[in-house]
Amino acid sequence: VIPIGVIQAGAALLDPALADPKRKNISLAPDPNAPKEITEISSKVVEFAQNAHGKSIFILDNGQVWRQIDGDTTEFYYREKDGPMQVTIATGMLGSFVLKVEGKSGSLKVRRVK
Repeated sequence: VIPIGVIQAGAALLDPALADPKRKNISLAPDPNAPKEITEISSKVVEFAQNAHGKSIFILDNGQVWRQIDGDTTEFYYREKDGPMQVTIATGMLGSFVLKVEGKSGSLKVRRVK
């Protein structure tokens, strides 16, 4: 059992507002009014290219640039006659990102360049 005074002292290091000894309710729960974390984005690809090693590069209409990581061996092909490309980029495991192209199966592991 940890005395409440120790918990208050530890919490005060994280947030000085918690140092008030008159404060009875101490909660380390996330703030319900905080903005929601974005876990995926969808965007139109305005330019697509491949580097000399065959890794795909996607330039999105919002200005972001995403590149297929070197460790991903997935081969991706795109022809302009296929029409505009819509992608969804979502957070993966351990801080990685996964790009899926609408209308195609499979996904690519990517990292944001810009």
